[in-house]
Amino acid sequence: MKKILLLLGILFLVVFAPYIWSRIDTKREVRKILEQKEQIQRIPVSEGSSLQEEIDAVVAPTDSTVSVLESFLTTIPDKIPREKVLHVPFVCQNPFQNEAGWKDHDESCEEAATLQTVLYWNNEAMTAQEANTALLDMIAWQKKPEHFGEHRDLYDEDMRIFVRDYFGYQDNEVLWLPNIDANLVQRILVAGYPLIVPVSGKTINNPFYPYLGYHMLVAIGYTEKQVITNDNGTKRGEKYPYDWDTFLKANREVGGGALVIRKGKKDF
Repeated sequence: MKKILLLLGILFLVVFAPYIWSRIDTKREVRKILEQKEQIQRIPVSEGSSLQEEIDAVVAPTDSTVSVLESFLTTIPDKIPREKVLHVPFVCQNPFQNEAGWKDHDESCEEAATLQTVLYWNNEAMTAQEANTALLDMIAWQKKPEHFGEHRDLYDEDMRIFVRDYFGYQDNEVLWLPNIDANLVQRILVAGYPLIVPVSGKTINNPFYPYLGYHMLVAIGYTEKQVITNDNGTKRGEKYPYDWDTFLKANREVGGGALVIRKGKKDF
């Protein structure tokens, strides 16, 4: 009888131990629920207007700015394949992926999303230590009085200014597209450009990143039904899929739009 019980115990461990450990690991990651921000910024998106009308309404009305956006849009293909995924290096906003790291990086989503995109264009990768140092340096840069004077959520133009000035890009190499839809996201990805996209954490509803406030991730690909992201809010975020409706709704609830770095064109 003892041998039978022992064998049953061993069988139980072999079959169920991986599942139990996975559940424990998941609970560790989501244990720290961050407080929801007072209010997610909401900017209405007009119905029925064209992309260019939206650009003209939101972007500062200078001839140079509008012409850069118009020029960029002419490089985006109209015909798109059924699916596409860019190979963008994944960086979690908490690079060490441990409980202690969230003390420094609970607000590092903008920096992590940007870092992944820059690494993509530079054909580079980083260790966890290198990524941690890079993210902290970006935060320190923002806190300087001559920049933002604090580390805060970065919306549209502030995000564009941060990426441009911190990395030393030219003005026409960092574009903020004020509104996006599935077709435009697909066309931009086919052209080889990842998109840095703000979303509502509550609406995007990633079970591994239960923060309810403003969040930012990288759109790296798509299928017919899903957008593929590097969601830097969780260590499980590499090539994380969201259905299109949820993704676009989460984006519009925080003002809409996306940032594109036009550093160059790669051979795909």
